Amino acid sequence: GARSGDIGPVLAEATVVDAPSPDSGFAAASGRRQLVLAVAEADATAYFTALGRVDDPVLTVVRRG
Repeated sequence: GARSGDIGPVLAEATVVDAPSPDSGFAAASGRRQLVLAVAEADATAYFTALGRVDDPVLTVVRRG
């Protein structure tokens, strides 16, 4: 299967709506951080399509202004 690095950036624009603390809910159980994002519907579809193509997805968040 593909790796995350094989695909490259999928979302050009997204707004972080919520980022619960790492010691609550989802993060406490999994050891991973949860982000709730607002994106255009077409971008969300492309994101989930790309996500389904990789075995071990990795998300990198870059803040730009």
